[in-house]
Amino acid sequence: MRRSFCSLLLALAALTACGGGDGGNDPQVSLPGTYSLSTIDGQGVPYLLYQDTEVKVEAKNGTFTITGSGTYTENVTLKFTDANGVEEIPAICSGTYTRSGNNLTITENETDECVGGDWTATWDGRNTITIDYGVLFVYKR
Repeated sequence: MRRSFCSLLLALAALTACGGGDGGNDPQVSLPGTYSLSTIDGQGVPYLLYQDTEVKVEAKNGTFTITGSGTYTENVTLKFTDANGVEEIPAICSGTYTRSGNNLTITENETDECVGGDWTATWDGRNTITIDYGVLFVYKR
């Protein structure tokens, strides 16, 4: 009895793990939500953004929150290392976006810490947003 019960549990677990497919047609999946910074140009975070003889700047972590009303906020923690020590500063940028299918145009507001302008992005239809800033920022939820 124990063996058949264990076999049944294993079979159910396998069906649950394999039966969902990629979820691309799941009507519950929508673009709005909060995504966490996963990689930059294919490398994990922290990611070295800039370094010279006096300063080193890394992207430590971040989030990209996108709403259903056409706005977004991106919050990336930058780690600065120099002769005075280490300081972490949040770089918070926001703006609007337009969507055409799974393609997005991100329009960033210009501020002291954000360059502003238009950027292209893609959503995989499920869990990943990739933003092209000249280097690829990949956010996952």
